Amino acid sequence: MPPLPRYRRRQWPSPRGDMRAWSGSLVLQGLLLLVWAHTLAFGDEPRGDGRISCFARAHAFSFCCSLESGPQGNELCWQRTNFSFDLCCSLAPWNDNERLIPYLTEPWLPVVLASPRHRFHRPWLQIHQDPQDRVEGQQLRSVGSGFLWRGGYQLFRWFECNADLQGGDWSGKRYIEFGAGVGAAGLVAALNGARVTMIDADADRGLLARNVQANLPVDLQSNVRICQLNWSLPVATSLQRLADCEGLPVAPKYDLLASSAGALCANDRLVALLAALAHRDAWLLTAWFVTGEEYVEVLDPLFRVAFDRVAILRDGGITAFEKDLPLMVFRPRGSVKASEKRSPRSLIESQACINRPGIATDPIG
Repeated sequence: MPPLPRYRRRQWPSPRGDMRAWSGSLVLQGLLLLVWAHTLAFGDEPRGDGRISCFARAHAFSFCCSLESGPQGNELCWQRTNFSFDLCCSLAPWNDNERLIPYLTEPWLPVVLASPRHRFHRPWLQIHQDPQDRVEGQQLRSVGSGFLWRGGYQLFRWFECNADLQGGDWSGKRYIEFGAGVGAAGLVAALNGARVTMIDADADRGLLARNVQANLPVDLQSNVRICQLNWSLPVATSLQRLADCEGLPVAPKYDLLASSAGALCANDRLVALLAALAHRDAWLLTAWFVTGEEYVEVLDPLFRVAFDRVAILRDGGITAFEKDLPLMVFRPRGSVKASEKRSPRSLIESQACINRPGIATDPIG
């Protein structure tokens, strides 16, 4: 039988030596965290649009802005830099944090309102998300339903300037949004004075209702209705379910229709449903998050059956997204003069929100 191995008895350091080792370890950890915060957290290149580039990665936002570290986030991130919690820890017109959307680990996101008339109620919105929607990188529910995604955020910023419509096109008008997700765009529609209906296949989760309650004054909350609806159902079934949700015998006609559900979610039933719900003079506002060329190839054959495209608008800086993905405006087919129609090959016509008086570009005190 071979001899058993001999184990050397562990020699514990003296209390004084142990304290030195412990304090040295803390210093080393602090230095490593400081190096991490300054080499991985912050963007390397200055932007040419006047925005501050705070973070290179979404997890750096989580590390630096967590309120668990204190009311000003993690102080390590702001040492020896020109950055600060107020500058960097929100989605705001003066930084480019929206470039990192979606934030898949954040339970909520502070989104600064850029328009003074919206800041009358509060300076920023608290957009709740559902990080539990993911297990090992896979979503359990409909794509995008538990998070703020780029298309919804692009609509949100566009609606801050009335989507290039007149204020009277919103106040008191019926608005319906398909694929509302966390409801960011619908919240601004309500702040614009519209009577809002938000449609989502996962509305039963309560996330939309939570964001309405967290961000809108009580008098505006009464103007918002949330309906669970999957538009892959037959159109007649969807119309009846919508009528039931609205508390009406038949589904009403809407003045403003919107969607940022994405090209993969668009189908002939969605287009037929939009057409059935659109008032003759309605506006259909979309942020499909596709390029003009992709729209021509994928979506134009669907939409031209029921709608005429009347405007193709560049983002033009209302968001910090790297690709110039156009916003599109449609009218019901037959309601637009031939001279006002836009060819599907006309990719960019003008810039969205070209006149944005009072839009905030600096941190709000």
